[in-house]
Amino acid sequence: MDRRDFLKKTMMAAAGAAAAFVSPDLIDDEFLYSPKELFSTDLYSLERAVMVGEIVTNENPKSLINLCNELNQKPRVDIETERIKGEIREILISKSRQFSRKTPSMKNLEEARDEIGQRNQEIRQIQEGEKITFVVKRGVFVSSQEDLKPGDSALKEFYKFGNYISLIDSLIRNGEASPQVQKLYKTLTNLSPDSSLISWASKSGIPIEEIVAFADVESNGNPFAIGRNGEITAFQLNPRYLTDICNNALSRRNILSDYIQENASKKTLLEDLAGNSKLNIAVAVNFMKYLKEKTGTDYEYVLAYNMGLRGILELSQRTRRKLENPAERISEQDKKRSVFGYYTSFLDSKRAFEQIRSHITQGV
Repeated sequence: MDRRDFLKKTMMAAAGAAAAFVSPDLIDDEFLYSPKELFSTDLYSLERAVMVGEIVTNENPKSLINLCNELNQKPRVDIETERIKGEIREILISKSRQFSRKTPSMKNLEEARDEIGQRNQEIRQIQEGEKITFVVKRGVFVSSQEDLKPGDSALKEFYKFGNYISLIDSLIRNGEASPQVQKLYKTLTNLSPDSSLISWASKSGIPIEEIVAFADVESNGNPFAIGRNGEITAFQLNPRYLTDICNNALSRRNILSDYIQENASKKTLLEDLAGNSKLNIAVAVNFMKYLKEKTGTDYEYVLAYNMGLRGILELSQRTRRKLENPAERISEQDKKRSVFGYYTSFLDSKRAFEQIRSHITQGV
């Protein structure tokens, strides 16, 4: 594909993925050799594009990742978002301790979630306000910001993965997506700031769709989630059992346990987990690995994350028979029970993940 064809196709994709762009009739020789704005986007959209690459298509958009890192390190973003995240961490730690001692009323729980949600929205607004404009100057893609030089590769990656996002958005916008797909896509969007960390953690042996499914059923992927028993973050780690969870995670010797060993302290485990996304993901995923190796069936592995290894030992034979063949034996009425609802929701999330991946593949 020559540069002119690439520019035309890029601009078509940009319309769905982001932002303001020039008219196709400006793509001529003068356009290629004098500074012209191609289109602009924001940090939030760039992170979503990285998420699609890292999580959904299992590709590594290096140039986009580097660009996101550069934008995140800019003083306005770095200082402001870290300040807000610090406030959120303090709320999470305080409420986690409080709720683990005494279960709150639904009103108090919702008030805590609203307080955290408002601060999280401030981070989103900062990301959406951090713009980057792709410019063509002497036939080379650069940035209108002198300290950022994304180059051709970043633009091509944004074109590719931004187009994938457009495919998913159109699926949902046209009403063709199931409720499960819509819910999972929200989860993927919530996880997008940590997509590279999730991709890194999946190298330990837990498939990425299972990591995403656990985040989906636990919190809809909310990195700042708080539960009624004080469970924290996207994977809802329970403060009452943090020491056991961490010890079990450390028992699986791999890159994740090495990271946990270096970055977690038993004395400050709650604070460490609340303040470090990479540590939180490493502990959760290695704990999944521990449970998977300690259980004999898929349903035991999934339910053990929710109810513990002791909990699955108490399952009746009748319940087990239904769990062994959920499609045929678990009724809609059964799903109202937590044991069946949790497992079928996990399976629904995995199916939705495959549907999103398939839709992207077929739409290209």
